[in-house]
Amino acid sequence: LNELQAKHKMEERSWIPEECLREFFDLTTTPFHELVFYRERGGCFEYLLSYRKYQYWDGFHVMGSMLRPGFPADPVGICERLANQELPRGSAVRVKSVRIVSGLLWPEHKWCHPYATVCLVEWEGTINESDTIKFFSLDDLPPNMLPNHHAYLEQCERVLRTGEPLRFTAEHPQGS
Repeated sequence: LNELQAKHKMEERSWIPEECLREFFDLTTTPFHELVFYRERGGCFEYLLSYRKYQYWDGFHVMGSMLRPGFPADPVGICERLANQELPRGSAVRVKSVRIVSGLLWPEHKWCHPYATVCLVEWEGTINESDTIKFFSLDDLPPNMLPNHHAYLEQCERVLRTGEPLRFTAEHPQGS
């Protein structure tokens, strides 16, 4: 990292410029928080997905991002900060609570080695839905969804339906 920082004349040690990220990601596992906002409608749980189009992905995904220096230390603070980054303008959301559903290493990722902490977010407020950010039920998920994110939603559905945390074993690495 020191070589990368020197190579790109970085003054602020907590920030990595875009041109360095690929090299950095090849050397590390990157922590991500995946925010599963949900609501209940007519006995069915719905999950908020956002549409993203950039060089690595064109489709829907569970909102979230890598954690960077300067983020809050607590799960609610992290989720509120990420929600403010990801939700459309005009949305006003307060995170009431966060349940940590699982943590998953994603070895097939296209540009880094993420370790995703899946957060089931209980919230209040307003989310402005559009064509690029909307709620879906598990039975009606869009086909162009980021790999692994379907598994996140299935895990959250299980937790919401049973009220129990997931149990991870060698036989059930995705939780049961």
